[in-house]
Amino acid sequence: MPTVLVIEDDHDTRVALRELLEVDGFTVLSAANASEGYKLLEKMQSPVVVLLDQNMPLANGEDFMAWKRQNKRLENVPVIVMSAVANRLTQLGASEYIKKPIKHYLLTRAIRKHAPANHWTPGHIAG
Repeated sequence: MPTVLVIEDDHDTRVALRELLEVDGFTVLSAANASEGYKLLEKMQSPVVVLLDQNMPLANGEDFMAWKRQNKRLENVPVIVMSAVANRLTQLGASEYIKKPIKHYLLTRAIRKHAPANHWTPGHIAG
C-alpha cells in the first residue's frame, strides 16, 4: 500500500485525515509537528506524498521545507501544504496548496495529481 505522511499539529485533523486516507487505500503515518515529521520521513521509505500543515508550534512548514531541500533522497517527494491562510510554501518547493477546511475531493485530486502513477491500483481514490 502506498504511504502518505501527514504532518499536522491538530490532533482531530490528523485523525480525520488518517481515516479518510485509509479508506482511500493508503497507509498513513502522522506527526504532530514538522520536526517529528522530518525525522519520520528520514527513516521511512519515501511516501507517495507528504501532507504538511503550514502553521505549527516548535517547527513549522517553512522549517520542514528547508530541511527537505537539504536532503537529496527526499527532493522528489511531493509536498501538499494545508493551511487556512495563503502562504508562500509553493515558492519554497511545495507541490501544491490546499485551503483549510479541507474538502475530501480536493485532497484526493491533489494526491492523485502529485503521487507517482505506479502507486495507483484499482479502487485507490475514487473520484
